[in-house]
Amino acid sequence: FADGDIIVKVGQQDANADFAYSDLGGDFVNCSFGFAPSIPMPTWPNVGLGAAVFLNLTDELHFKTGIYDGATSVGPPIGGRSGFRTLGDSGAMSLAEISFTPQFGKDRDLPGTYKLGAWYHSADFDNLETGFGTLSGAWGYWAGADQMLWKEPGSDEEPQGLGVFMQYGWAPADRSAVNDYYGAGFTYRGAIKSRDTDIVGLGIASAGFSAAETRREDAIELFYKTQITPCVTVQPDVVYIAGPSGVGHDALLIGLRSEIVF
Repeated sequence: FADGDIIVKVGQQDANADFAYSDLGGDFVNCSFGFAPSIPMPTWPNVGLGAAVFLNLTDELHFKTGIYDGATSVGPPIGGRSGFRTLGDSGAMSLAEISFTPQFGKDRDLPGTYKLGAWYHSADFDNLETGFGTLSGAWGYWAGADQMLWKEPGSDEEPQGLGVFMQYGWAPADRSAVNDYYGAGFTYRGAIKSRDTDIVGLGIASAGFSAAETRREDAIELFYKTQITPCVTVQPDVVYIAGPSGVGHDALLIGLRSEIVF
């Protein structure tokens, strides 16, 4: 509506496609770079039935809000939630976010996105502080930033250069398994001459767990995403995780991700 300044979405949705995501963090394999794990939102592969509204208040100021089925995963883990059959059985998940998208630099060619959001879940949650009973409702907030710091001269059509991102999420420790999260990193497109679309990225993440006798899970990831053809990419990736889930032994993961875009 209003020439695209008002958008409404209704149906089964991945809330993380619209809320609390980081554009520059999207190429990392560790899923926490995509969104703060302290937010219990419906996301892939278990999407949720919901409605969301998106408003362009000005060219640089935007607001969005949505409400979704609060159910946990129902049915096959690859299929998503079951829609109307369980709608409302586990409360509702509400999110709201305001974002600022300025253009910095002498030529206004360094785009940035700065976000601040909050969420509320109306269901009952286990009391993690006492170990028995339940608590009514859960809430939290998040903040994030994506900013291009430098653009290579003459790369207007396919912008090349250095970008950084930062993330933070918080939720009350007495009812949230992950009560705080920090993430940051950088990506560089076109770091190697003649490889203008390749991307190299380095990110660090830290999640705090509420359960007793757990430690923080800290992760560092390095990847190089190379464009083999216009529709095929290959991405070698290395992730080191200290304290997986707050209790596990440190782990080193070496992998290769490929993608075909039709």
